[in-house]
Amino acid sequence: MGKTQQQYKDEHYAAGLKQVDKLHGQRKETDAATLKQINEAIDKSTAVQTGQYQQRIDAAPLESRVEYDKNAIADAVSKQQIRESLANMGVTDSGLTSSMQTALAIQKQKADRSVKVNENAKIQAAQNAIDSILADAEAKKADAKIQREPATADWYAAALAEMENSTTQSAAEA
Repeated sequence: MGKTQQQYKDEHYAAGLKQVDKLHGQRKETDAATLKQINEAIDKSTAVQTGQYQQRIDAAPLESRVEYDKNAIADAVSKQQIRESLANMGVTDSGLTSSMQTALAIQKQKADRSVKVNENAKIQAAQNAIDSILADAEAKKADAKIQREPATADWYAAALAEMENSTTQSAAEA
C-alpha cells in the first residue's frame, strides 16, 4: 500500500524543518558574532571617549592643589604683613592680633572651600559626560540587537511558510 498525501507531506516537512532549523541556527550564530563585533566596536569607542573625561577627573585634584597652594601662600603673606604692621605699631600681643588671625583663617577657609566647590563641579561635569556616553553606547547596542533579532525571526517565519507551501505541493505531486 502506498503512502498517503499527508504522509508524504509529513516526511518532506520533517526534512525541510530540519534544514530550516539548521540554517536558522547558523543565522543566529552569525547574528551573535556580528552583534559581538558591533558591541566591541562600541565599547572601544566608548572607552576612548570616557578616557578623556576620566583624565579630567583624575587631574582635578592636582589642579586644585595649585589653587590650595596659592591660598596658603596668600595666607602666609597676609599673616606676615599683619605681624610686621602690628610690630611696627608696638601692639603685637593685643586682642587685635587674635581677631586678625581669625579673620585670615576664615578668609583662607572660604578660598579653600571655593576651590573644593570648583573641583567638585569639574568632576561632576566630567562624570555626567561619562554617564551620557555610557548610556548612548548602551542605546546603540540595544538598537543593533533590535535590528538583528526581528530580521532573523521574520526570515525564519518566511522560511517555515515557504516550506509549508512547498511540502504541500510536493506531497500533492507525489
